Amino acid sequence: MNRYHQDRIAPPAIRLLLLVALLLAGLPTLPVRAASGSVSPAAGAAGTLFSFAAEGLGSSEQIEAWLEDPRGRTRSLGTDVASNRIFSDPDGNASWVWQSPDDAPGGNWLAIARGSRSRTIIRIPFTVEGTQTGTPQTSFFVEPRSGVPGTTFTFVGRSTGFAPSEQVGSWFIQPDGTVRDVEQGQSVDPDGQIFRLWTAPLDAEPGTWVFRALGISTGYTLDMTFRIDNPTEPIDLPPPPPLFVEPTSGLPGTVFSFTVGGFARNEIVGNWLIRPDLVSQDAGEWLTADVNGVLTWQWESPPATPAGVWRFRTNGTQTRGYQEIAFVVEGDNPISPSTSLPPGQAFPSAGLAGTTFTLNAEGFLAEERAYFWLATAAGQPARDGQNRVIAEGAELRADREGRIAWTWQAPQRMLPGAYQIIVQGRLSSPYYVQIPLTITDPNRPEGASPSPVVPEDGSPGVEFTFYADGFNVHEFVDIYFIDPDGRTVGRNDPNFAVTDLKTNRFGSLTWQWKAPRYIRAGRWQTVVEGRDSRVTRTIGFNIFTTTETPARASVTPEQGQPGTTFTFTADGYPRGRRVGYWLTRPDGTIVRVGDPEVLEADESGVDRNGRVTVVWQSPDTVSLQRGVWHLTLRTSKPQTVDEDITTVIYFTIE
Repeated sequence: MNRYHQDRIAPPAIRLLLLVALLLAGLPTLPVRAASGSVSPAAGAAGTLFSFAAEGLGSSEQIEAWLEDPRGRTRSLGTDVASNRIFSDPDGNASWVWQSPDDAPGGNWLAIARGSRSRTIIRIPFTVEGTQTGTPQTSFFVEPRSGVPGTTFTFVGRSTGFAPSEQVGSWFIQPDGTVRDVEQGQSVDPDGQIFRLWTAPLDAEPGTWVFRALGISTGYTLDMTFRIDNPTEPIDLPPPPPLFVEPTSGLPGTVFSFTVGGFARNEIVGNWLIRPDLVSQDAGEWLTADVNGVLTWQWESPPATPAGVWRFRTNGTQTRGYQEIAFVVEGDNPISPSTSLPPGQAFPSAGLAGTTFTLNAEGFLAEERAYFWLATAAGQPARDGQNRVIAEGAELRADREGRIAWTWQAPQRMLPGAYQIIVQGRLSSPYYVQIPLTITDPNRPEGASPSPVVPEDGSPGVEFTFYADGFNVHEFVDIYFIDPDGRTVGRNDPNFAVTDLKTNRFGSLTWQWKAPRYIRAGRWQTVVEGRDSRVTRTIGFNIFTTTETPARASVTPEQGQPGTTFTFTADGYPRGRRVGYWLTRPDGTIVRVGDPEVLEADESGVDRNGRVTVVWQSPDTVSLQRGVWHLTLRTSKPQTVDEDITTVIYFTIE
């Protein structure tokens, strides 16, 4: 079996397919240059026109560009589509300008460019000289400054620390340090101002109170202090509203009767059940309190109801007050594994910065509005390597079953570690869902997902194992193949048909497929599509046959120990051209053969016979990876389509 393959591209369509295949395989476009960027001027006052330049991107690809201000918030280059559409030239260079607003906050900014195909990311730091953002400008007032229980207080706060129109979480801190939740969310207006009316309850503890507002995106906190005074006359507290269930326990099939008071007259009330595994379960239609603000409801527990402590929770749409009653379902019915998923999941559960995660959360009220924010595993605001808050958050909406599903791309500046996405409903608050996820270290491949295909290269008859993730839980997927000419196969051919596959509880799946004996050689792709999520995954792999044409490339020896000198030759290149080359380890990482400090890729000339020769002595070290390596050669600057030639030569280090 020959340990190489060589492609000479003729029509433009075939050239395009090869480029796509190379990108999917992780092969860089030559010449390989270190991605870098520059800005002129490097610093300027607010209102300055900054000119940016980047190199080392993919050839003629669309560039996604944006800015990050000193607070870590993302800003677009402009309001019109044209200002945000940037393309690199054939040599991988791109340039653009940005006029900083007159009110741009002073400090260290960052311009970021990302190639849509190459995924190359370039960060260009620059400085806007103006009002520093280290100490936000803040003002607030509370009216009145003090009052007895039952007083209605007005809170108005404004700060440049908030992002315009961002979601704000708020609560009260009582004199003893405990927290009293606020049942209604709010937003900052375009001027960075928040406003709230609040009536102190009749049992409010006298002393100094704090109204705290936390920006969901910025992590900025604004505290407003006020006092609750001792009343001059005793306050007759009304009797507590009714809150009970009859009976308090029973076997499956028992009818439980709930009585909950404290609502407004004829108030609409949301309601749901919380199972012993803390997963919320819809209790049916919205209910209505009577003229006395009392809600009554009955629930007949089904025969298969899991045993344990259940809770019935309500939330008023006017009073914003929630109530909860615990009761016990007796017996030994287990919680089915298929229904005991945590209320929030991320798919995949781990990935590098820049990964797009599919997030699911449940347990909210039907069609309830909710919002999410990013935090560390300890619940603190997430920060990047420069200690800037990573502002991530948005408003969401639950479906009729109280479930929320959305996608979220982890910012490139996130550091490796454990994080969580926190989702909180506006009506069901303080109920919230924590979705754990991990940003993996790119220098530790053991933290990454399984390889999408094993082996990546094989001959007819070899069994391949594929892996794909990011789909919905227990979702059916469709799988088909694309041959080296770009034609779809597998719809009707039984040797390529992969049917009735379903993802697991994590939204991923693994399957095996045996290549038919008659399969043709070349670069193949398998495509996986989720029927409900519409998520698509494309996995590339190579087929090599034992009936290829006589070798036009070779390596001597074909295998050897660390320290062995390998000599590679490849024919068929245009005379007088330069050919770039690089090595790929068994784990897929790329190795430069020459001086790693040189920006340009390793290149070799083509002799008068169209032959390229490369000599490499493998390092004589214990840490050198064992397995199948390959050397890739490609014409550096082809003048015509026919000159764009790529050769891959395989060899083994034992």
